[in-house]
Amino acid sequence: MVVCPSLRSTTGVRAGGKRESVDPALRPGCVSPRVAPTAEVSRLSFSTQVKNELARLIPGLECCQRAELKGLLDARPCFSGGGAPAIYLTANAAVARKVITLFNRVYGVHPPVAVRTRNSSRANKLYVVGKGVEPAEVPNGWPEDFPWIDRLSYDGRARDCCRRAYLRGFFLSAGSVGDPRRGYHLELIARDGSKTAFLMGLMGCYEIQPGTTGRQGGRVIYLKGAEAIAQFLNVVGAHAALLEFESLRVYKEIKNAVNRLVNCETANLNKVVDAALQQVQDIELIHRQKGLENLPPALREMAWLRLKNPEASLKELGELLEPPLGKSGVNHRLRRLKELAEVLRKKEPGNRSPGLAGHSDVH
Repeated sequence: MVVCPSLRSTTGVRAGGKRESVDPALRPGCVSPRVAPTAEVSRLSFSTQVKNELARLIPGLECCQRAELKGLLDARPCFSGGGAPAIYLTANAAVARKVITLFNRVYGVHPPVAVRTRNSSRANKLYVVGKGVEPAEVPNGWPEDFPWIDRLSYDGRARDCCRRAYLRGFFLSAGSVGDPRRGYHLELIARDGSKTAFLMGLMGCYEIQPGTTGRQGGRVIYLKGAEAIAQFLNVVGAHAALLEFESLRVYKEIKNAVNRLVNCETANLNKVVDAALQQVQDIELIHRQKGLENLPPALREMAWLRLKNPEASLKELGELLEPPLGKSGVNHRLRRLKELAEVLRKKEPGNRSPGLAGHSDVH
């Protein structure tokens, strides 16, 4: 059974030494929602499912742990203006556990965690990691002290695993992906232009070409194509979500193909029915005014066949003839019957031209 990464302490420690209770979702041994699905899990958005899966992935190499932690903190800055009351804020308990675990493995510290909530709803809980912790208190250097991470997008010597880890961390903090049942959209929100260029450079290493647009408070890097989103999910390691994404994509493609085929067949059938109905009306007109027995043998045979088989296609009519006739030959005979019907229709009293009224026919 896969379980959430264990923490050394289930309580946060304030600066004054008092313990602060921690939400049960952050306690060690918490079973992964994907392993033990519930009715609540089934209502999770696809984006939340992806993040829950990624939050359980802990890199084995220290360099990748640093890169992913840097991505997490770059997307959600921990300190601004010389110091902030918390290292990291998130509404996702799984992401909060991952931040604490990475800090523990990389720096050997256990940042305290607290929960803020506006009401009893779990959706309104905010997990506050590292309340009261200052950069100077973190041994072995703060994430900003590792410039090699900033060279991941263009340094050919950079580890591929570190690139993937950084993108994974950034997505966990400032990314989202839409439900593939409704459409294809994935986005990352960057705070400034330099970070936007850096992220686009990282994606370019995997032949992912995102678009960008402005949004209040930063820039949005987005992917619209299903292929690009599938590639991104594969790069960051969301393999279970990728399988679900691909399954839904194949289902949609098959459904759309079937719908197109049905629509096409329906349109063709409507055309055949309309054409056959018009042909029957033309033949009945010829029968009333001229008599089918007065037609040439080939046209007479075709007229009787159409009257007896109003639902038959051109191919089926041709197969009923002796000898059989191709579709083009059948179409030619029916067209001649139509032309004859048009001539007879014009001679009907109600269809005579006004310019010929009062004049006798010239024979």
